[in-house]
Amino acid sequence: MQKQNTWFIIDFDSTFTQVEAMEELAAISLKNDPDKEDIIEKIKQLTDMAMDGKMPFNKSLKARIALLSAKKYYLESF
Repeated sequence: MQKQNTWFIIDFDSTFTQVEAMEELAAISLKNDPDKEDIIEKIKQLTDMAMDGKMPFNKSLKARIALLSAKKYYLESF
């Protein structure tokens, strides 16, 4: 039985990075999407809503992940 690799993306809200990890991953995964800028803006809005307590974090996270269209191989670029 082959062990499958596990990937983790950790975003510490500017503690370790100066950017939002979800937005950076979106820029990579939506590179050729004609709606890229609109989707990234929606991701930013969802992030802000969660951070401001206007939306539950888990709901915001699920919505942002759904907008990403990210694939495992994007993590190499990330």
